[in-house]
Amino acid sequence: MAILYQSTGGIGAGGDAAIAIPYPSRVDEDDILIAALLDADDDTFDTPNGWHQLSFDNSTTSLSTAFYWKRADGTETGNATFTSATNSGNLIAGIIYRFSGCVKQGNPVEGYSTVGIANWGAVSHRPEVDPSGLDRLAVAIAVIEDDTVSPGIYWDLESNLTTTVGSDGQFILKTTTLTGTNKPGSNANISFDGGAEYADMAAFYLIPDPSISITLNTASGTEFTDVEDPVLEFTPYPYEIEIIDSIKSGSENLTATVGQLATHYTGQSFTGDGSTISGVRFFIAKGTTISGGSWQARLYAHTGTYGTSSDITGAPLRTSATFTPADIATTNPNFAWYEFEFYADYLLVNGTKYCVVIYTVTQPTAGGLQYQGYTTQPHSGMLVDEQ
Repeated sequence: MAILYQSTGGIGAGGDAAIAIPYPSRVDEDDILIAALLDADDDTFDTPNGWHQLSFDNSTTSLSTAFYWKRADGTETGNATFTSATNSGNLIAGIIYRFSGCVKQGNPVEGYSTVGIANWGAVSHRPEVDPSGLDRLAVAIAVIEDDTVSPGIYWDLESNLTTTVGSDGQFILKTTTLTGTNKPGSNANISFDGGAEYADMAAFYLIPDPSISITLNTASGTEFTDVEDPVLEFTPYPYEIEIIDSIKSGSENLTATVGQLATHYTGQSFTGDGSTISGVRFFIAKGTTISGGSWQARLYAHTGTYGTSSDITGAPLRTSATFTPADIATTNPNFAWYEFEFYADYLLVNGTKYCVVIYTVTQPTAGGLQYQGYTTQPHSGMLVDEQ
């Protein structure tokens, strides 16, 4: 699932004691909320219940900043109140940004750093380390006291809001989506319109949700028995992809077992049609002797001769969350459809060959997963099975 910036409730601003920051008008369960605060003196901030402080800086007497995250439970309405320790300045202000599609457990933020408070004429920043995985959303938030700024040309501008309460303030949100595992090639940047002003900028990655959705489809096709050319079928989804690919296995063994060796994988090759693939479903069951093990559904680029010697190549283009035998309710010979959602959508190139497989992450101590095909919709793809 792709991470998306959704909305903000706007700036909350007032005197230097406590501030009520509006929540976005819609907040769903497991959304990630990012709060940015400024105080026009060298103040400190509390951490309200449910929030986690990412950083705090009061290194100057002209500006203090703090950044927080929270995983929403879906009941957030009205305002979130943040309190400062002293009452020596003339402005405290804050804003909350809402993001969807983030990981649903643990810390959703990685690679966090700030540029630091200074009397900047212009400021730019990016995460200082490479992300640990694919499809991170890089986020940069600038807070500025007592000036207005131009948002610069790098990264995508998501929000640019100002307040004229007290000594004025401004909050700028910029993002860029990463497709690889390298940090952004450019910094998010802003420039000041009226000369140098005190400002800070935080930059970090949000981690996408890799969760799988497992459902049983009792209306699926019947298992095949002793046929000369058994076929395996998977359906890319969302279901508006109309084609249903299936394969000639090229083998008289009608059941493929996954997990007999470490890094064993099995699946099929297919041809992209220009659609977006969000996940995959396999007709699978647990082996009767299975013990332990874990797997992922994975999408790979294709190598070999299509229809003859198809195989995976390179790093996976997409993966599902890791699943275990506990996630599979059916045992051989009772096969059923299970759906595995990739952590982000992938745009298939029309006419390009791909492989989708069940990949062994940790080898079971006994047995393995098994899948079968059924006897409709054969095409020129083939079984991909690496022992």
